Amino acid sequence: MLRRVPWTVEGCTFYTDFRTLPLASVDVVIGMDWLESHSPMLVDWRHKLLMVPYEGSFQLLQGDVPTGQHRVLLHIEPVIESASSSSTVHLEPEVQEILDQFQDLFQAPMALTPSRACDHEIPLIEGAQPIFIRPYRYLPKLKDEIERQVQEMLSQGLIRHSSSSFSSPVLLVKKKDGAFRFCVDFRQLNAITQKSKFPIPVFDQLMDELSGARWFSTLDLRASFH
Repeated sequence: MLRRVPWTVEGCTFYTDFRTLPLASVDVVIGMDWLESHSPMLVDWRHKLLMVPYEGSFQLLQGDVPTGQHRVLLHIEPVIESASSSSTVHLEPEVQEILDQFQDLFQAPMALTPSRACDHEIPLIEGAQPIFIRPYRYLPKLKDEIERQVQEMLSQGLIRHSSSSFSSPVLLVKKKDGAFRFCVDFRQLNAITQKSKFPIPVFDQLMDELSGARWFSTLDLRASFH
């Protein structure tokens, strides 16, 4: 910190505390602390004029006004790029080998996953009665979106028609890209479900098991829990 450094502009001398910075194209940057210490002031941004209080009166400071025609250095336009014209991303050989080996995982799902050794079930507490909740009231736009997503999941084999005595309402949650995420409100069903009892893994121990790992990935699941 350099205390009370004198600097002059258009015949006016000011004393300001400065910090040293590696500046490339300018000598001094005047920050908010200087502007606050000389407030209130009058500013004309179009004509680059600044009226600052100085020794009991106002002093006019004139900035550099551009002369001649404005030249465009960079012009950016939004372009809608199709999937076929997307640029090729060059990956490291190890990553490309893994992507090629498991390329079927990146395809749109057209059926449920195959049956495993232990199929999932929802154990209910003793004496629990079926839950039936009427659907929420949706705006026409949201209702159409629900029907579209249901039909899409039916055609892909992810869901099927059911005659179960249980019924839970559906919610649409808006995502960052503007699309809607299909969510089922299972709160009433969860309330009558037997809770699993098992020890929670120790986080520090799980982190220790990652020692020596080089590659990490996050799977952005296509439709949440599907």
